[in-house]
Amino acid sequence: MTFTSKVQKHGGSKLISIPKTITDVYGIDKGDTIIWEFDVETKSISLKKLE
Repeated sequence: MTFTSKVQKHGGSKLISIPKTITDVYGIDKGDTIIWEFDVETKSISLKKLE
């Protein structure tokens, strides 16, 4: 699956929304911790919910 999100700006931070389908599947709620993993070689990003 592929999702597209626009980057927002709030103060000095950049914000991105996690699509509802992903939040539903992973059970992500406000206040949960998400781990962002960035692969420098492939320039890909993956998300994981911290249990």
